Amino acid sequence: FFFKQKTAYEIRNCDWSSDVCSSDLNATTTLGPSAVGGVQVLAGIVNGAQVASTAQPTTGAAILVEAQYQPDVSVGVGTGAFSASFVASSVGVSLGTITDNTTVQSLIQSASVSAPQGTIEVATNSQSNLEAQVVPTALSLGLGSVGSATGVSTIVDNAQYLATVNNANAITADTLAVQAQSQDALDALTQGGAGGVAAMGVFLANATRGGSTAAQVELPTALSVNNLTIAAQTNQAVNTNSYSVTIGLTAGAGQNINSTLTENVSAQLLNPLDQDYTLGGKVSVVSKSTNTVQATTGLGLDLGLLLGAGAYLGTATAQPNVTATVQANLAAQGDIQVSAEAKSQTTAHVKSGFGSRSE
Repeated sequence: FFFKQKTAYEIRNCDWSSDVCSSDLNATTTLGPSAVGGVQVLAGIVNGAQVASTAQPTTGAAILVEAQYQPDVSVGVGTGAFSASFVASSVGVSLGTITDNTTVQSLIQSASVSAPQGTIEVATNSQSNLEAQVVPTALSLGLGSVGSATGVSTIVDNAQYLATVNNANAITADTLAVQAQSQDALDALTQGGAGGVAAMGVFLANATRGGSTAAQVELPTALSVNNLTIAAQTNQAVNTNSYSVTIGLTAGAGQNINSTLTENVSAQLLNPLDQDYTLGGKVSVVSKSTNTVQATTGLGLDLGLLLGAGAYLGTATAQPNVTATVQANLAAQGDIQVSAEAKSQTTAHVKSGFGSRSE
């Protein structure tokens, strides 16, 4: 975290990365009437930057309030089980989970903020990479041997990315821009194998992007702005993959992979005071969601001399909730644009092979 004053006030919650297996953090940047910086530390991780309130207004040629979040989180789990005897059994189990419940917020609240000929920008930006990979294996040798492998990789991303102006006293600027942007990449991979007289495998991969990306402005008591931009934009990728091999006199496996996106993306202009406002320029309230959701079984191979069987299921679901809302008595000399757009590409691709042989 750092704070500096040149021709503008700039408060930034700096980029950070982590190699921990899960994240449950809260990151907030708040601009109040004065520029006083403080850092809040939780569990050894910088998770907040806040500007305290005083009686003096915040004034500058340009004012930037920005929260950035760039985690790079990965978890990898591998198991190997082996047994050799007349009656033998081996069991390999691998479980990997990532959960992100972070709230990242840039905020102007209960403040008087002025940049008469410049720009006041409230921005939240996220670029998140979450990867879970598990590799279970099991091998048994013997006349009555059983090899069993189970792997589950799970990613749950419920992070909230918020850029907000609310309960402000007065805002003066040529341009007020409130923008929330997120680009999350989720990748869950399960791969493994089992061998024995009887070989069995269960392989699951699940990745879900929920949460929200939102930009919101509640119009203050006094507003003197020419141009107003409120934008929420996302570009998310959710992927699951699974590979498995089982070999024995009898061999069977099941794969179930699910990729899901249900994120809320919203841009809102609200007028809780029910006042009339007139702007000298343009107004833009835009929300846009772009998503790629894929579920792929690269290989499912079950080879049994007597019996080989496999069951494989892949599901890709994209159901974003994208809204642009204006609830205000507002007039502008320029154009007023209100739009919501969602573009999603979903792909479920399943490959499998099984067979048996008897003489």
